[in-house]
Amino acid sequence: MYMNASERQNLEFIQNVIGRMGYHGMFVKVCAVLLTTGLLLTVSRNLIGSVVDFLSILPIIVFWLLDGFFLFNERLYRKKYNNVRRSVIESDFNLDPIPCNATVLNVTGETVKASFSKTLCAYYGALVFTLVLGILYL
Repeated sequence: MYMNASERQNLEFIQNVIGRMGYHGMFVKVCAVLLTTGLLLTVSRNLIGSVVDFLSILPIIVFWLLDGFFLFNERLYRKKYNNVRRSVIESDFNLDPIPCNATVLNVTGETVKASFSKTLCAYYGALVFTLVLGILYL
């Protein structure tokens, strides 16, 4: 199957977006680890009360959902890439990954579903578990 220059350029644009989504997901993971480390240092020195200690889990959960959002968007762009590559849809340089008939509830539900993928559950579950252990035993 022959691909003209504009289709190739459209695929490159989509690849760049996928790369940025992967970068942003990794950046969120690094920020979550740094935040967890800082919170553990704070907890270990008893600088915060016990009620506030458990509220320190909230930012990690926010990072978890944000990372799930990036993962969901990355999956959408991968589908779009495959559709353009197989010439299922015309390469019109439209970089909107969400189909026109998608509803807000559907997108939100898929984002939450992506947040509970195996890799994100293992990664952020370990961070929350470590923080809870630090709160309870330090």
